[in-house]
Amino acid sequence: SPPGLRGLHLRDAVAHGRWANGWLRLDKLRIRTAQATADGTIDIALASRTARAQVQLQAPGMQARVSGQFGALDGHGNATLTVTDAARSRAWIARLPMVPSSIDAFDVQGSGELAARWTGGWESLLHNRGTAFSLTASLHASHWVIRSAAQLPDQALQLRDLDLRAQ
Repeated sequence: SPPGLRGLHLRDAVAHGRWANGWLRLDKLRIRTAQATADGTIDIALASRTARAQVQLQAPGMQARVSGQFGALDGHGNATLTVTDAARSRAWIARLPMVPSSIDAFDVQGSGELAARWTGGWESLLHNRGTAFSLTASLHASHWVIRSAAQLPDQALQLRDLDLRAQ
């Protein structure tokens, strides 16, 4: 692997697609590492700065899915993240390229689900152009334990039956 990708332990990457009518269409995209797999389809229109995607990720202790359209002036879609083992997920994330080593200072245990839905274009956030960006999200965590390496177990932050919704 190239130096910047060594933490990924890339096994293989496959992309099949075509260029047509201003769109790069990847109807098959698969990236496999030693511990994770990302599969999906992606369409990109460079001239309009628009993309459509359906991508799933399977990684240690978690699964994620993103489906939608992302554009400068308009977009819509949803994303979900299901964490079944936060400790395994944190350990995997810590080995990824460009993740700060400070993540190793924390021990995290638990499981939960995050769901998000968006509408609007990203330029509305930067330049107030296009459809106004809107995001709704919900987080559910039945039990999380978070502590720094310097804390004793009884000093850990414990979250139980956490339900958050934001609009």
